[in-house]
Amino acid sequence: MHLLGSLQTKFIALVVATLCFSIGVVTWQSLNDYAQRKLETDLHALARAASARAMANAEQIEADLRFITTTPPFQGVLRALDAQGIDPVDRSTTVQWIGRGDIILNGLLRARPHYAGVRFIIADGTETFRAIRTGGNVPPAPMRDDADFKAALPLAADRLYAGVFTSAESTGIPVIRYAVTVHKDNAVRGVLMIEATAAAVFGAADDSAVAADQYVITQTGAVLRRAGSPTDVEAGAQPPWESLLTKIKERGDGTLRQGGKLYAFAPLFFNPRERNDHWLSIAAIQKRDALRDVGSFGT
Repeated sequence: MHLLGSLQTKFIALVVATLCFSIGVVTWQSLNDYAQRKLETDLHALARAASARAMANAEQIEADLRFITTTPPFQGVLRALDAQGIDPVDRSTTVQWIGRGDIILNGLLRARPHYAGVRFIIADGTETFRAIRTGGNVPPAPMRDDADFKAALPLAADRLYAGVFTSAESTGIPVIRYAVTVHKDNAVRGVLMIEATAAAVFGAADDSAVAADQYVITQTGAVLRRAGSPTDVEAGAQPPWESLLTKIKERGDGTLRQGGKLYAFAPLFFNPRERNDHWLSIAAIQKRDALRDVGSFGT
């Protein structure tokens, strides 16, 4: 009887231990599943927040560009350019008008810390009106062959054009060019551009809950990346996006796992074309880092 009771006790203990272990495994798996879903949600929120921030900043940039075109110095420059360098209204020269406009443009740069410069390029590619945050003595360069200028000239008539990321000649940091076309007397007179730094897209500081890489890419590949802090921003292609773009375009807005990484993506609209020709905001994290965080959460 004593032996039977001992066996029963051990059996009951084994059953209890098995149940506890099973419940623990199920609970751990549930917590891990929850953590995985939360990670995907947080990463997607990061991509969507960058997209929303970039579009909101683009609206402010467009408003600033429209404002510049209405100022007396800018209108004076247009009149002077049409009249062999002399404004027929008050006889001011183009150079005099530009000098007065420098006050407005430099004031704009002080008010907008994420602006690297403002440029007005007339239709033949000559840079006429400009303010650069640093290195203002850099001579204007002909832009007739500049890809952004050539693209903006026909595209930016009614809406804001967002050009590819490039390196500003004076600051050496990646910028994105936003432009509107300037019209006068029913003719295109040139393109007014604002160059904004990466902070206009990603924000001034990385205060997100997810330590992820962030990208903004065109339909052909990555053009801007931030890895954890705004001081680590660089231009140029990073991962091999070709294999990802097809899947991303199919889903449009969401998450996917590929090549050891978890990606979240959201569309970014501001080019004056069809809405299927948009850019993408992407946040990415290594799977091993994600799984490490998930495992700690589950444990």
